[in-house]
Amino acid sequence: MRQVNCLLLFVFLFLFLNCGWAQQPPRMTIRTPEFEKIAAGQKAWILADTQACYQATELLAHPEKYPFAPAGTEKPNYGYTDVVYWLYFELENVSTSDIDTWVEVDYPLLDTLHLWVRGNDTTAYFLTGDRLPFDARPMNYKNFVFPVKLKAGEQKQFLFRITSEGTMSFPVYVWSPMAFTESSNATQIGFGIYYGIMLVMAVYNLFLFFSLADRNYLFYVLNILAIILFQVSFNGLGYQYLWPAFPALHHVSVPLFIAVLTLTSLNFTYHFLEVPAYWRRLSYVLMGGMLLALIEILVSLAAPYRFSIKLTTITALLMTLTIFFTAVYVHRRGYAPAKFFLLAWGIFLLGALLSAMRGYGWMPNNFVTTYAVQIGSALEVVLLSFGLAYRINLLKQQVAAAALERERLEKEKEREQKEFIEAQNRRLEQLVAERTAEIEKQNRDIRASIQYAEKIQRAILPAEELIKQYFPDSFVFFKPRDIVSGDFYWFSEREGKLFLAVVDCTGHGVPGAFMSMIGYALLNQVVNEREIDDPGEILLQLHKEIRKALKQEKESLVKDGMDIALCMIDTQKQSLYFAGAARSLYYIQYGELHEIKGAPYSVGGFERGKKRTYPTHELPLTDNMILFLASDGFADQFGGVRDRKFMVKNFKRLLLEVAGKDYVVLGKQELQQVFEQWKGDRKQIDDVLVVGLKVEKEVLVRHAPQNVTSNVL
Repeated sequence: MRQVNCLLLFVFLFLFLNCGWAQQPPRMTIRTPEFEKIAAGQKAWILADTQACYQATELLAHPEKYPFAPAGTEKPNYGYTDVVYWLYFELENVSTSDIDTWVEVDYPLLDTLHLWVRGNDTTAYFLTGDRLPFDARPMNYKNFVFPVKLKAGEQKQFLFRITSEGTMSFPVYVWSPMAFTESSNATQIGFGIYYGIMLVMAVYNLFLFFSLADRNYLFYVLNILAIILFQVSFNGLGYQYLWPAFPALHHVSVPLFIAVLTLTSLNFTYHFLEVPAYWRRLSYVLMGGMLLALIEILVSLAAPYRFSIKLTTITALLMTLTIFFTAVYVHRRGYAPAKFFLLAWGIFLLGALLSAMRGYGWMPNNFVTTYAVQIGSALEVVLLSFGLAYRINLLKQQVAAAALERERLEKEKEREQKEFIEAQNRRLEQLVAERTAEIEKQNRDIRASIQYAEKIQRAILPAEELIKQYFPDSFVFFKPRDIVSGDFYWFSEREGKLFLAVVDCTGHGVPGAFMSMIGYALLNQVVNEREIDDPGEILLQLHKEIRKALKQEKESLVKDGMDIALCMIDTQKQSLYFAGAARSLYYIQYGELHEIKGAPYSVGGFERGKKRTYPTHELPLTDNMILFLASDGFADQFGGVRDRKFMVKNFKRLLLEVAGKDYVVLGKQELQQVFEQWKGDRKQIDDVLVVGLKVEKEVLVRHAPQNVTSNVL
């Protein structure tokens, strides 16, 4: 009776736990189209189908009724097994937009891979694997990638059925297309660097073989090529680029090239370490290993994959240990080049061991274990190249030993020359110190001059108080990159017409400051002396005057110009007139941000083809309208977590936030705070200038002249 009670208690607990677990399906949600990556393995369910008896339709209909278990890891790895594995998860788009997703299985050596994607009314089916031609894959990529679209509010079920004679490893990720593209590009760059190193070393050592006629270099080149072939077969690049139409070759490529790599490594070891000269019996062991590798090459073409991969992997590990032992023995016998060989093979051995243990499921599937062989082989190739070079240098040293006596006789003369040189060096050091002090003084004088130039430049800029007479709620955010600036703002009033310009001159620092002085003077001349009111005509005249001043009508070396946003506000007509040269006017009216773009070219600089024109735009003023003029320094500043530009769209969004404050003048503090936070510790790349003002028609009316006729347009 006690046993029956225990059994009933066990069944009750099992049902309770199972029901509790079933109430939490492996569902992942996407809340925004800007998501990047979801590791599905962390929440997915996995079912080990030891009898290969389950059907996809049944599992999709009622997954909670089947013995699924939580994966519990981002990268499931079950080593070599005959078991069929099912992986199940759900994905729900809770955003209000349709989202494109790419589902990736990040292991390219799976034999067959079925995927069912079940939505509200349809079920999509994919079949792929390395037993099928490469063009059968949904996307042209070394791993298995499946494009799936999720409509707004849609939930889909994902069910994988996976079989493989090799390592049963299936990390699954859900990507946004953009994030996947960025990640795959970075991976391809890494592979490009790795294979570039390998190919460069192969070509370099082949060149040395033809130059020195030393067969060790040829054996080494063959070994490098074997490493490359093994790597491209292991990471799927070979199937993608070299033999995509031959799935049978791809299926046997990994054990085949492991055997080839074992053969070339043993052959290179045999000759480079001159093993017969140190231990003849050990040389027979290496020769036996080469014979076994030749047999394995034939076996891998005919035997089952499971058998050949285990055989070649175990043999490779044993031969790697043998090679390492051989290097230790030869090094202890006094063969100097063996130290490079020992270090190189020690690193490669560690990488091979980590990779093999990952294949058997004894190590987790992560970046180190996945790319251990690539990292170890790259370091091995470089170190062995050093070893070959050291071997050649050792031969040269033996030849140079005959010249030691002559060198001894010349040492006295060299000593005298050394003393003379040391005396000259002391004199030179003294002269350098004197010259350095002189240069430092000149630098201080130059810096003092530039700082004084800054005072002059700021002195000619209009005082903010002058602008506030007409626009009480206004600000100027001015932050030069260097001491002096190539950006400047200009303000003038004439007969009830208010002129405001934000100018971005070519360059920054001293060159930009020179251009700003020219621009400031020309603006005063065109507007105040010639009394031109039309902003478009002002820019055209400014363009001509700059070209004339810098002699740009001819083939001058000076190509500088200016980007300008220029406004004229007629206080009597209560209208704004704007023209721009590669700069825009931003204004906020009734809570919405608008942009008036200027002409797509600067003022000044070379003029090729069609003559430049700068259209004038008229805009009626409304009370509480907010105007912004800015250079490109804020939007072009690099910063943030990913070290990217701030961008114009973010700048516009920030202006809209600033305009929402009670007082626009507070926007200067917010702009400065956002800019400093975005820039962080990075260097400011350009001058920054932003002018913001709120239109108060009552103030403008007080400044409007009486009985004055405007000649604008």
